[in-house]
Amino acid sequence: MIDMGAYFEPPRKLNVKRWAVMKVLANYGYKFQSEDSKYYIQNRILQAKNPRVADVIERIELERQKG
Repeated sequence: MIDMGAYFEPPRKLNVKRWAVMKVLANYGYKFQSEDSKYYIQNRILQAKNPRVADVIERIELERQKG
């Protein structure tokens, strides 16, 4: 199990799609350590309530190219 931070709100157990997105975030090192990191992940990486895994990966790759 990975510590995703104090501001992590886990999805429901049966929401497989959302858990797949959380796994991608964890694999890329994104964590909900502060309110700012939570805001950044929700608004820059996820951008929707139920994003597709492929879209999340694409946004992470774009953010890495910028930085």
